[in-house]
Amino acid sequence: MKIEHNNHEQLYEVITAYVLGALEPEDMRLMECHLQSCMDCTSVLDELLPVASILGMASEQHSPPPSVKQRLLDRIRSEERTPHEQVIAPRTASTGSFWARFFLGSNTLKFVAPAALAVVILALGVIALLQRGQINQLKADVEEQRTIVALLTSPSTQVAEMQQNSIHGRMIMNPNNNKAYLVIQGLPPIPEDKDYQIWLIKDGHKQSAAVVHPNGTLAVVLSAPEPIGQYSAMGITREPKGGSPQPTSNPIIVSSLKD
Repeated sequence: MKIEHNNHEQLYEVITAYVLGALEPEDMRLMECHLQSCMDCTSVLDELLPVASILGMASEQHSPPPSVKQRLLDRIRSEERTPHEQVIAPRTASTGSFWARFFLGSNTLKFVAPAALAVVILALGVIALLQRGQINQLKADVEEQRTIVALLTSPSTQVAEMQQNSIHGRMIMNPNNNKAYLVIQGLPPIPEDKDYQIWLIKDGHKQSAAVVHPNGTLAVVLSAPEPIGQYSAMGITREPKGGSPQPTSNPIIVSSLKD
């Protein structure tokens, strides 16, 4: 990754990886140098450190750099916290690609480690900082992230694996909930006048759950009229822009939602 010192949108996104110690050594050094002279990025970093301390940011795979640990210790010493202090979740913005990488990169989602969940929420916090002022979009994004976190933390959550030719993905779902999170890779590119439409199938009837025009990985929260457990399968078709009441083309992928 080439870090551009005058590109603050990129730098804000990189701060998450910096706090987690997940940058390459050269990028870590460049970010460290930038933070020494940039008050804006330092302010963003300082807003993230309390989130990291509260959530117990302890990843076995990555250790934060010493400077971040020292900042965190200094911040903790300066603020008195009780063991049961309530934490307000950070505001979130559209994060399809982040969640997609999180889900598709995991071998199993039967249990979500606290450290992994901390990484997720920390990343959402950075993205939220980039979206101040976009209130209407932010409200929708917050609701989406609440849905995803609820799915992650529910003991009833199930994962449906999907594979058809070069297309593969996962659906994260609670059979008792009418929401699910779908991540698909390998879908063919589509023209601007077309969309992908996701269908949930029950007793042969197809009900639309989302219409999307992905740029690469498809990552979307599905909304169904009934609990997801009522449906036997999921399919994706290519439809005219905006979607169709019923499929107008053959499915690109069909996958069972039952064991």
